[in-house]
Amino acid sequence: MSAATLLREAALAALRADPLLSARLNGVYDSVPPGAQPPFTYLPDILSVDWGTKTARGRELRLGVMVEAPEAKALPDLADAAEAAILALPPDLPGWRIASCVYLRSLASDEGKQRRRLIEFRVRMLEG
Repeated sequence: MSAATLLREAALAALRADPLLSARLNGVYDSVPPGAQPPFTYLPDILSVDWGTKTARGRELRLGVMVEAPEAKALPDLADAAEAAILALPPDLPGWRIASCVYLRSLASDEGKQRRRLIEFRVRMLEG
């Protein structure tokens, strides 16, 4: 299985297992959920580039987590919980190992009644 697919599955499982997120979100989705009511979170597409060595295949992945909430005051706690869940991912995935997982940036936006925060991570993985 590809590093991006494994990372996506692990990220979804970690977000769904988080007690605060599972109690306060209407759902954790693999992509933009049509018709879902906030608060919810989903994973945008993952960017993958080569990060291999002479002896091992590797990938550098950009993982995003989008958190949407109907009110601004709920967003910080939800975003903090989502960030913590991703940073706590287990290093060993089937056939791959997470060498590093770091927070890169966060972008908050208000559009009408929607409050959003995109949290972006850089995840470096080696096969084996």
